[in-house]
Amino acid sequence: MKKLLNAACETSLWFWLGLFSCSCQTVKEDLPIEPMPAEFRGTHYAIGGQVRSPAMYEHRGPTTILNAIAEADGFTDFANAKKVVIWRAGGPRVTVNCIKAKSASSLNLEIFPGDVINVPMLNGFDCNF
Repeated sequence: MKKLLNAACETSLWFWLGLFSCSCQTVKEDLPIEPMPAEFRGTHYAIGGQVRSPAMYEHRGPTTILNAIAEADGFTDFANAKKVVIWRAGGPRVTVNCIKAKSASSLNLEIFPGDVINVPMLNGFDCNF
């Protein structure tokens, strides 16, 4: 997938070089993006966007989306917890409603090494790619 981000959305995204903030209204096809550096894919997962401590975290065994968000110190006040996106390593993109996942364990998906999690901002300003 090829994308280049443009100015104005205040969300954090992971690129092949790591986590950095972007401002984006539009997404343009231009550069190849790899969600996580190859050397970390087998042992880490990444979480970014509207969490208090966005970073790459070591995968130390079975963990779920809610545990991963808790490890990142939880949602910020601007997080859209109903549209959390998981980019599976070598697989599909999955959207999770973390509000419902608190009461329905089937929605509390397992996180695997190489997964990238993005918590979008409330009320738009979402960088979907």
